[in-house]
Amino acid sequence: MTTTELNTAKIEFIREFLNEQDDNLIMEQIAFYRSMKHTNAFLNIPKTEEELKASVEKAEEDYLNGIFFSTEKVFEKYKK
Repeated sequence: MTTTELNTAKIEFIREFLNEQDDNLIMEQIAFYRSMKHTNAFLNIPKTEEELKASVEKAEEDYLNGIFFSTEKVFEKYKK
């Protein structure tokens, strides 16, 4: 992503955020941003259908191999 593209994405995000009317959603977004910033954890969100399918297949393979975390552990990690 170029600097111009990054700045454009930031401006679009800020514009949407400033127009949001739901107080709960705003507070959740702020908390989510802060938790991501403080834990240095960034989501690897699939951007294409192929990436999504590969992600689901990997998750299923991990589950079958006993590699998974409980919901409680996941929420505990991001609760700050």
